[in-house]
Amino acid sequence: MANPPAAVTISGNRAYIATTVNYPYGSVEVIDTNNYNMISSIPVDRDSWGIAALENYIFVANQASGTISIINVTTNTVVSTLAVGNNPTGVAVDPLTNKVYVTNQGDKNISIIGLVSNNPPNTPTNPSPVNDATNKPTNPSLSWSGGDLDGDTVTYTVYLDTSSNPTTQKCSGTSASCVVSGLSYSTQYYWKVVASDGKASPVSGTIWSFTTQAQPDFAISITPPSQSIVQGALTSYSISLISENGFNSAVSLSASVLPSGVTASFNPVSVTPTGSSTLTIQTSDSTPVGSYPLTINGTGGGKIHEATVTLSVTAVCGLTGDLNCDGIVDMAEIFIAIDKFASGTVDMDYIFAAIDAFAATA
Repeated sequence: MANPPAAVTISGNRAYIATTVNYPYGSVEVIDTNNYNMISSIPVDRDSWGIAALENYIFVANQASGTISIINVTTNTVVSTLAVGNNPTGVAVDPLTNKVYVTNQGDKNISIIGLVSNNPPNTPTNPSPVNDATNKPTNPSLSWSGGDLDGDTVTYTVYLDTSSNPTTQKCSGTSASCVVSGLSYSTQYYWKVVASDGKASPVSGTIWSFTTQAQPDFAISITPPSQSIVQGALTSYSISLISENGFNSAVSLSASVLPSGVTASFNPVSVTPTGSSTLTIQTSDSTPVGSYPLTINGTGGGKIHEATVTLSVTAVCGLTGDLNCDGIVDMAEIFIAIDKFASGTVDMDYIFAAIDAFAATA
């Protein structure tokens, strides 16, 4: 210690030592009682002889200056300097009455200082989002009600994580709000606000919680589920892309597992859900007769989904009335056409073609 010590007092795990330095100012040395290291030297008025602690304050009697220096132990700074009598030497406190007693050696009297108790900050309340809220964004704006009865400036520190007793600091400042980012989807988070006015003890609010929304996604719906055409013809399907949980990325459409001689085109080829597109299927004369599953793919926003529809390709000879393509047209062809029309696999043209072909052979 560079300066001669005169008196000592304890506050928490700190020892505050008044020193008898006369020029240009005095000092109070602060020692950590856990390891006895000096952590701070606080300038005060000259020639400090007495020192005492009360609540969050240290009172220092400065003999050569005729003053009392008041130190806030939270910030280790002088927050006020009060004039007393000549040559103040000793200082004592009464925690029951919140009064400080100073002996003025030069005046042969004492000074009595009455302290006004400081109110702690208001307990943080009225959280937004409300406690146990669900479907919240992953970058929520948090807010609460606070304040201080004494009008002191309040610093709010927000702790938030997935533990039921959160310890991860997210914000600290005088605003009763905090924007958090980078949270995970479909996760429950806990948060609390600690209010401090730098004078009274900090006040912690209730621990609140909220759950974030599910990850944005999209779904594909296609109508009709099946189409039937002859070789060389074309048909179309209506595609709907539905947004889920706020999904708003562009989705590119494509078709896979197409049979030989079949091409697919989309209009438009890229859709931002919720939206729609038209899928046009073109067959060729060489497309094999049969029923085929067509896989429609949607890719966007880190998501990939698919849907399947059915395409039935029939022989072109059906339009000549020869529905079984055996080269013979008789009454059976008409009944076959009617049955197929009833089942939705052909249209009226097939019935008319069968009737016309049969009439031509009569």
